[in-house]
Order: sequence, then C-alpha cells, then structure tokens
Amino acid sequence: MAEYLTPTAAADYLPPAIIGRADLDFLRAKAEREVISHYTRKRKDMLYRISGLLDTVLRRSVQHLLDPQRRVAVMLQWYKEDADDIDETDPEQVKFLDAMRAEIAEHVEHLAQQYEPGGARDDQAVQSQSRGARSVSYFGKRTDLRSGFGSYLQPYDLRPKTTYI
Repeated sequence: MAEYLTPTAAADYLPPAIIGRADLDFLRAKAEREVISHYTRKRKDMLYRISGLLDTVLRRSVQHLLDPQRRVAVMLQWYKEDADDIDETDPEQVKFLDAMRAEIAEHVEHLAQQYEPGGARDDQAVQSQSRGARSVSYFGKRTDLRSGFGSYLQPYDLRPKTTYI
C-alpha cells in the first residue's frame, strides 16, 4: 500500500530542517495514521449518512464508503487506501491528493516540534501545578492536534457538520 506523503513528495511539502531529520519516516507514518484515523468512522455509525451522499453527484467519489465488507470507512471524498489508486488525470482527485499531502505535512511539522530527533517525546511540554496537598501534571504547550488541523481537507470532509459521530 503506497503512502500519501512519500519521501519524494515530502521534499515539496516540508522545510529542509525537517527533511534532514533521522526520524522523518517515523513522523511521516505517524502523521498519516493520525490524519486518516481522525476521519475514520465505524460503518454502523455512518450508514445513515451514505444514503444522503448517494443522491448527489458524489457517487463516483465515495465508492470506498459503499463496500459492505468494511467495518470502518474514511469519511473523505476521493479517499483511497492506496495513494497509487488515485487517478492523476482527474483534476478533482489531484486536488484531493495535494490537500492530503499538505495536511499530512503540516501534521509532520507539528509532530516534529513535539518529538526530539530519534522519536522520543519532548518531556518539556509537561507542566505541573500544586493545588493544596495535590500536584497536577498536564501537557502544557503540547496538543495532539495543531490549531487549524483539517483545514486542507475541509472541502473533502464527509462527516456530518451538525453532530459528532
């Protein structure tokens, strides 16, 4: 299965400081998993949504949602499990591929700030406060998703806008 942000494509989307990191493969794989899992839903939770999509012109772009063998589905228009299956002659699919790569690259940059080279988590982001007899520790400056996460993929997001599933 081909990945979306390949080493070759990463050079076009990431700054040189990150391209030179020894743990870049780890960061790329982790970022891709996190982006895809953010849009993944259980099939039983999204069946009602499919019927509404099929009544639109989206039928060709949501084929991955129609497979009855799947237990989960990625709620992104034009999503393919294998990035090589994207038709690069179709301008809409090329735009999706570019958005997916840009989103993953932005998440790689966010993860690079959280991880020391080599894959170790940056512990400096952990902060502690004393509250009476207890001490509370939490992640201070670090968040799992960056501010603006999903902005590149927003036009392809098929999740319901009014409810959370």
